[in-house]
Amino acid sequence: MTTEFIQKATGLPEGTIVKVMDSFVEFVKASLLEGNQVEMKNFGVFSFKDLPERPGRNPHANVAITLSAKRSPSFKYSKKFVDSVQPSVSAIPTVTPPSAPPSAPPVMPMTPPPLVSKNWYLADAAGAFSEVPEHELKAKGLNASSMLWSAETDWKKATDIPALAYLLP
Repeated sequence: MTTEFIQKATGLPEGTIVKVMDSFVEFVKASLLEGNQVEMKNFGVFSFKDLPERPGRNPHANVAITLSAKRSPSFKYSKKFVDSVQPSVSAIPTVTPPSAPPSAPPVMPMTPPPLVSKNWYLADAAGAFSEVPEHELKAKGLNASSMLWSAETDWKKATDIPALAYLLP
């Protein structure tokens, strides 16, 4: 889809666009490997973050481990770009409160059973992971590309786990 948009906007052949995009990716890789950052004016900066040695856990053996220090690639959008993709205030729908408060729901005659929640291992962007009960996944930042582990599923993206579809937008 990206190449189609650029092809329509520029009139360049798709092969040329693919070569330019591949070359740009290789340029960013080479620059980061040399310790340099790549700035695209009005878009953002490709750089890296140095992550210190930190505690972690091996989910297969359920053993505490020390994760070694590493350098992780990073991208930060420019303020101008972020501001340009924000919806205007007039585009945000206004919610009109009801004229009367809703009536209270009926009181349940008995207490519902306690919530039984499966635990998942959730990997963060730095590669560290933590054990999280299923009912807390969304609060811990679960999104479609989050990597999760359980004994039944092994490591999978959240979108590839049907049982978690109710937690994703």
